[in-house]
Amino acid sequence: MIAKYRSLALVSTAVFLTSLTAQAGEPERDPARARALLVQGYELAQAGKCTEAIPLFRQSLELDANVKILLNLARCEEAASKLVDALVHWTQARGLASELGQTAVVTEADARRASLERRVPRLSVDMLTGAPKDARVLVDGAEVPRDAIARGVSYDIGAHTVVVSAPGRVDESVTIELRAGDAKTVVVRAGVPIPEAPEASAPPAVALPAPFGGAEADPRRGGAWRAAGLVTGGAGVVAIGVGAYFGIRAIAKNGDSNGGCDGNTCTPEAAVLRNDARAAGDTATVFFIAGAALAVGGGLMYALAPSAKKGQNGRTIVMPAVGPSFAGVSVTGVAW
Repeated sequence: MIAKYRSLALVSTAVFLTSLTAQAGEPERDPARARALLVQGYELAQAGKCTEAIPLFRQSLELDANVKILLNLARCEEAASKLVDALVHWTQARGLASELGQTAVVTEADARRASLERRVPRLSVDMLTGAPKDARVLVDGAEVPRDAIARGVSYDIGAHTVVVSAPGRVDESVTIELRAGDAKTVVVRAGVPIPEAPEASAPPAVALPAPFGGAEADPRRGGAWRAAGLVTGGAGVVAIGVGAYFGIRAIAKNGDSNGGCDGNTCTPEAAVLRNDARAAGDTATVFFIAGAALAVGGGLMYALAPSAKKGQNGRTIVMPAVGPSFAGVSVTGVAW
């Protein structure tokens, strides 16, 4: 039963690709030019240069579609491991030969198609439950309908790159190697959300003790500044600790996933672990940056606290500074 469905899927792919070729429009027929190209391609094929012969056969086919050209093209594509294209052209050759009553060609085409249906690899993509509805699947740069790739699509032998892309999320990609007769399923989840950049705005002032300095300076206010600095610096240390926790968690998750991954190709369980590791790594980065900013700000507040020995009139204003690509504190001194 599985073989029957596989055969139907491969024939459907061939018919679909054939219809696309027909929709592209046919150039004006030129049998003489088509025959000259066929002869050139045949000579290259006989010399074992099918990769160079295939473009000539294709040009010949565009100028004069006939059974002989289709047979030479299909045989060369099969020799060059372009199995999907070979299946398409064996199917076309059979149909045309059947109309012309060429039973020998029909028999050969049926045998080659049966062999190809067993050899053509199939690839399906499992995006797991909860994937965004607007997520797109691209295989080798070409978008594939999600329902089709979920059932399985025929591809040539070799390496193929699968990318899952969704608005507002990081693209996730996996490269998989397909061999003759493979029927592989690769698990690729939509990437983690891209953090939104904060809107640029004037940084809010921090509520601090009244200005200090000169005859109006009150040494007792320095204690309030130092206390505020210690609290801010302590918060920074805590944030760095949280970042370290998530960093260790990211390393552990990534290490756990390595046993189920071969490069970027992972089992479903290992893929979940690797994505969890990426998310933990992003969280650790955020906490490290915030913690460093708070620690530096707290240290400045503590260091700039007034004391009874200061005799210069002035004040110092400390404000957090946050922008699209930085975080920190702003320290401004004003004399009066």
